Amino acid sequence: MDLKHLEQIVAISRHGGFSGAARRLGMAQSTLSKNIARLEAKLGVELFAREAGAAQPTSYGRFLVARAEAVLRDVEALNHDFDKLMHGERGRLRIRVGPAPRHGLLGPVVTAMAQRYPELSLRTAQDNAQRLVSDLAEGAYDAVFVHQEAAAPFGDLVRVRVLQGPH
Repeated sequence: MDLKHLEQIVAISRHGGFSGAARRLGMAQSTLSKNIARLEAKLGVELFAREAGAAQPTSYGRFLVARAEAVLRDVEALNHDFDKLMHGERGRLRIRVGPAPRHGLLGPVVTAMAQRYPELSLRTAQDNAQRLVSDLAEGAYDAVFVHQEAAAPFGDLVRVRVLQGPH
């Protein structure tokens, strides 16, 4: 049994028959009927009582419908959460700052990110600028904020100017 079967079982139950479920799933009614018949043969039980164009779940069918609905909700939630992770809205972000950027930058950045991405776990800390950049290069942090001079020896890192000023 796979997700396709679960979706089909739920659709048949919700629509009261194979025709409505097939329309909802965008497939031929005969294909849906064959899929369920093969599944019933494999399982050795009847999932739906078919009568006059209608299909009502048997006790086995009701059990599968209830479990399938829960599984499909979990899959939908997984897809939603994974999409958030892929777009940087969920997960963990480790930010470190050097002594000078900490004063004017870290507070507003953390506040803005917490408001925009409430499911993102932010971890912040301060350290020596040279050590921050070398640790970033080794993967210990996801982003660091330091003076431009501290990042200069690490040519392969992506550097973005976020503040313009005398310091």
